[in-house]
Amino acid sequence: RQYGPRQPAFARATAVRLADGGTGLLISGTASVVGHATAHPDDAMAQTEEAASNLDALLSHAAGATGDPGLASFGSRSLARVYVRHAEDWPAIRERLHKRWPSLKLCGLRGDICRSDLMVEIEAWHGT
Repeated sequence: RQYGPRQPAFARATAVRLADGGTGLLISGTASVVGHATAHPDDAMAQTEEAASNLDALLSHAAGATGDPGLASFGSRSLARVYVRHAEDWPAIRERLHKRWPSLKLCGLRGDICRSDLMVEIEAWHGT
């Protein structure tokens, strides 16, 4: 009720079998949200860390749920779109994410994000 007339309904991620026998994981926009609340309002770097931790938890869960241990961490077949509210935050966010996942290909885009106190949101494609 706090965010709208209905509860949101979406998949956090969807796994698909690829023609080469690998697994693909399509990951919905992931941000600095814990439970239903925004964590670290208006702090782009802390939100980047929280979103990255949420992604790590999602990857770990996907690896277990699919039986594909290659899904446990982003690799060379992984791509991410990173939406930032303020363009000037992008260089520091890019550096932080690159340190965490060196082989993850990143694309930074300036744009509005669904909640006014969110500064960064990440969506990704991850394949094994």
